[in-house]
Amino acid sequence: MDLTQSASRAVNSVQNMLVGRATPTEAERARSLQSLIIEGLNDPAHSTALLKFLSDPVSRSNRDEVVEAVTQKLRSDTAFRSSISDALQPPAHSGISVGGSINAEKSDFAGRDLDKSKKTHFGGILVAVVAVVALFLVGREVVVSMASSDEGGSLTGKSTCREFLAASSAEQVAVLKRVYLDAGKTERAGDPFILQNGVYLCGGAPSLTLEALAQR
Repeated sequence: MDLTQSASRAVNSVQNMLVGRATPTEAERARSLQSLIIEGLNDPAHSTALLKFLSDPVSRSNRDEVVEAVTQKLRSDTAFRSSISDALQPPAHSGISVGGSINAEKSDFAGRDLDKSKKTHFGGILVAVVAVVALFLVGREVVVSMASSDEGGSLTGKSTCREFLAASSAEQVAVLKRVYLDAGKTERAGDPFILQNGVYLCGGAPSLTLEALAQR
């Protein structure tokens, strides 16, 4: 497989996770790939493309830009190339299904338009985005109420960004709301892109604690 194909598969995996199309097993692999990509593209030449993709993962142009950025990094960084290659390996329990297709390939967009075969799901994504934006516009009181009722799992303000990146999306959102509210930053707690921004910021400082991140 050439480097562009590897980059495309890695980005497709992360894209599927961000839009809710990944199975639990695929999401686990995607989180590993996401962490590697964020760390690998944490430089002025590539960070803009990465942030655009994380902010709007369904955009084809954003996807293509970050695939190109990952491809360039794969060419120039052998350690990054090795890490991505290892992370793309399917889990031991996956393989060829009864029908003869490889399970790991089912989740890849491969650059296809989202509305061709999964139109209903894509509509659900848009509804969810509208709901999040509407929640933000309602006011700070609603945000505070939601954050107080969410479960943050095992993550706390003392958790590191590395631990944060390994957690589920639900845990990530809950703990980000909590640490921002604890820091008195209610507007950031209500940011519709709180997850994407948190993942991006943590990718550049894996040893930083979440409470320190909230103070930035």
